Amino acid sequence: MKVTSKVLPNTTAELTIELSVEEVHPFVQAAAKRISQEVTVKGFRKGHVPYDVLKQQVGEGTIYEEAFNALVQDSYPKAVDQEKLQTVGRANIDVEKIAPGNPVVYKATVPLMPKVALGEYKKLKSKKPAVELDQKKYDKTMAEIRKMRAKETLVDRAAAMGDKVLVDFEVKVDGVVIEGGQAQKQPIVLGDAQFIPGFEEAIVGMKKGEEKNVELSFPKEYKKDLAGKPAQFHLNVHDVYAIELPELNDEMAKEMNFESLSTMQEEIRKNIMRELEQAEQEKFEVAVIEEIVAKSTFDPLPDQLIDEEVDKMMREIEQDITRQGLKFDDYLAHMKKTPDELKKDFRDRAGQRIKAALVMREVAVAEKIEVDAAELQKEIDELKKLYDQIPDMISQIDSEAHRSRMENMMMHRKTFERLESFTK
Repeated sequence: MKVTSKVLPNTTAELTIELSVEEVHPFVQAAAKRISQEVTVKGFRKGHVPYDVLKQQVGEGTIYEEAFNALVQDSYPKAVDQEKLQTVGRANIDVEKIAPGNPVVYKATVPLMPKVALGEYKKLKSKKPAVELDQKKYDKTMAEIRKMRAKETLVDRAAAMGDKVLVDFEVKVDGVVIEGGQAQKQPIVLGDAQFIPGFEEAIVGMKKGEEKNVELSFPKEYKKDLAGKPAQFHLNVHDVYAIELPELNDEMAKEMNFESLSTMQEEIRKNIMRELEQAEQEKFEVAVIEEIVAKSTFDPLPDQLIDEEVDKMMREIEQDITRQGLKFDDYLAHMKKTPDELKKDFRDRAGQRIKAALVMREVAVAEKIEVDAAELQKEIDELKKLYDQIPDMISQIDSEAHRSRMENMMMHRKTFERLESFTK
């Protein structure tokens, strides 16, 4: 195998890789074997078609094309090792020459690991703030617990704040029903402020079977096409339910599998504190890494590396929106962005994410931080215990891809623990 390489602008390398006829031969034979298992040739069993017969049947060019991918998968990593290159990201492969009886020549263009001159990371100004209980969040959580266990009783009286009502409504603007502006027997808890101002108040005092027309204006900060516009609401009440909230006492706590009310309250406080501490930790990590990035210098980032990070960010936001039960196209419409425009907006942040990963890698090297096989296996075994009744999860946890992700997470954690020690 002959390999020549040259470094291009933006920290990218171009490798020209040539394989002799003898080196290509086993890949061509293996490709012919695979193809012969798929085609039907009269007089021969599948997988046992002689090469000369097969090439007449499908064309020798087809066999070489089938061989090419396997050939690249084998030769490209060897070429990178031979040239002692630190590559990152996917290589773009371009065929230069592929013809029966001739050497195969192809070019691989690949981003290189950008070099980093690591700034001073042992003298950091970032500090993690002390965390205090968010009393409003605690009160809201306790109120939500009571709501979850509330009793609803059908009543024959006018609706009041705190009641649940089933309502038909229709909303028109300029005499036309707006999109999503109709519902039948919509459950509404009066006082939850889930609708525009004045809507729930308009229902107060209505009884079962009553209808009403009311005019309200959408808030100025509402959707642009409706913001500030007057609208006509037609309301029809079906049922009114009184909501009785349970007392916060030991009996209710025991129903929720706690020993006592005080035990439940303490556990909720701990959960809230854990959430707050996690949020502060994430902010702190971002601040520390941004501080080191600002002190460091970097080779130009390869465009391909930035493109791949942008694509990753696009997948992340699409998955996040889908998990919320929303459509990505609707999100783009709300943002008034095309996918390409959103990608353009992400480029600067993608560059910062890459630089953050690079400095963490350099700190790990400088501090000789490693994840050994035993500690990695211990974490994997602990995770498998949590999912021992779910075979599909166990197989995922045992996969090489998951093992690699776990190792990266552990390396990040250990590296940041070392960085955090420099902030105290």
